[in-house]
Amino acid sequence: MRRALAIIGLAVALAACDAGTDTPTDATPEPAATLTPTVVPTPIPTFAGRPLGLLATLEGDGRFHTLVTLIEAVSFAETLDDEGAFTLFAPNDAAFEALPAGSVETLLLPENAQQTADLLRYHLVHEVLNARALSELEGADSTFPGHRLLFRKRGDEVLVNNVRILIGDIHASNGVIHMIEFVLQPAPENP
Repeated sequence: MRRALAIIGLAVALAACDAGTDTPTDATPEPAATLTPTVVPTPIPTFAGRPLGLLATLEGDGRFHTLVTLIEAVSFAETLDDEGAFTLFAPNDAAFEALPAGSVETLLLPENAQQTADLLRYHLVHEVLNARALSELEGADSTFPGHRLLFRKRGDEVLVNNVRILIGDIHASNGVIHMIEFVLQPAPENP
């Protein structure tokens, strides 16, 4: 009994000594904000054990509602569901909001379906180009005939036609998506 009381007393004494020390709960400083986004590879999204295609990946992401609406409006989904290997430069919702007022509504009009399809084709390359490949290439042909996309590095950033890639290497079963800051505008065709 004395031994049990001695152990309890020792435990109480140790706890009292410990209570007076101030130890920080989290001594790790917060990381400083950076001006350039870090390109983080995203694992291939899966549904019921199967990798998703480009369109399903966009739909599941939540940052591409406007792009998905345009894709569905002009039946561009068939292209994105193809078993080919693609790179899609995907403007997020904020990129479409930065367009002049009424631009998205105009693109959704049935009489502008060809213009919308051409705009979407301009954002697509018929080969898989990950972020590293983009930083090493000067350009690639888009699927909009006669139009080329140009790549360059600016510090740690990779730009496509001088538009920043915000998040790179979002993988899909038939290609890769790079989220871009603004909507790419193809140069008008010469008459």
